[in-house]
Amino acid sequence: MDGAQPLFTSFTTRYSGRADRGTAVDEQTQGRLDGLRAQVDALDAELVAVLARRFAVTRQIGQLKACAALPALDASREQAQDERLCTLAAQQGLDAAMVVRIHEQIRAQVRAEHEAQAVQRS
Repeated sequence: MDGAQPLFTSFTTRYSGRADRGTAVDEQTQGRLDGLRAQVDALDAELVAVLARRFAVTRQIGQLKACAALPALDASREQAQDERLCTLAAQQGLDAAMVVRIHEQIRAQVRAEHEAQAVQRS
């Protein structure tokens, strides 16, 4: 290639646990960064595991909806979810709009899977 960086590099190549962009940092600060980043990595793994469990359940819901010829979208359920998520976000000190945006991405994937299940069923 013409010296361009590859689109994807390995995780360990990009994030070796050293300071960002070659900035010099003392060992104590680097150690704290490494520890905090390890916590974030563990939390990310938990998020992925929770998403996997959630999608296992929503796939069952999709099968039930497909068998009963119900639509993938349940607007009243989504509205209730948004209200509940806003309350939960506020209780945790999070930006409710951010939480709803993230959840909308999840719901969009769920709806797409439910629609695909309905097509397979028909």
